[in-house]
Amino acid sequence: MVVREDVWSWTLSLDGRYSVKSACSFLIKDLMVMGIPQGEVLKAVSRVWKSWAPSKVIVFSWQLLLDMIPSRSNLIRWGISLPEGGVGCVFCDVLSESSAHLFLSCPSFFTVWYQVSRWLGWDFVMPLGLAQQFQVFTGLGGGKRVRLGLLLVWHIVIWTI
Repeated sequence: MVVREDVWSWTLSLDGRYSVKSACSFLIKDLMVMGIPQGEVLKAVSRVWKSWAPSKVIVFSWQLLLDMIPSRSNLIRWGISLPEGGVGCVFCDVLSESSAHLFLSCPSFFTVWYQVSRWLGWDFVMPLGLAQQFQVFTGLGGGKRVRLGLLLVWHIVIWTI
């Protein structure tokens, strides 16, 4: 029997040391395997952290942008069985309950985005997905403080929904 000392080792790099680059490379490959369009989502995910919001809100937004929240469609995709006919939205029971439906197009929450847009003096156009909504919403500000404020408003709306 060979006795070896226990050591921490990062299996995603050749030298066994953790690096942000190796973690990001792994995540990007993982996103591509999952079929997530990497350009829009990666831009959004990289910008979501630069916020004044509490970290638990930022983490939830990050999970939402990566479509990793336990929506009914994700539960099915992950192999978790639901009661018969349990794929419909819990609020409107019309469509499959996906992250994008819950946080953008569900009639229960579509009006929230519409009212926030009106409050900001913007015309509201329904985006194709959450990453597009994030990019449009947080990209409409002029200066850094305005963009940070819009990012905070985005986090508040997501957290409230």
